[in-house]
Amino acid sequence: MSDVGNEGCVYGVVSFADPDHTRALAVYLPFESPTAARAYARHHGLAHSLVSPLAFDTTADRTDGNAAQDDAAAAGAGPVATRAG
Repeated sequence: MSDVGNEGCVYGVVSFADPDHTRALAVYLPFESPTAARAYARHHGLAHSLVSPLAFDTTADRTDGNAAQDDAAAAGAGPVATRAG
């Protein structure tokens, strides 16, 4: 994966419990490039991980300040650990 053309983008590493990527253990944020994220994963022994660009929903059409929490609860999503990279 090339780091070219990704200006202004930040990345995260999702660590999985198994090679099939069926259960996420943690999300590590942020990294300035895919290379930096992969280096972090490699250095910390995160053998089952995925590097991905981060997307932030900046739409202002949410009227309820708890909408994101409500959406996560409705989807059955549990808390996700985040740690600075």
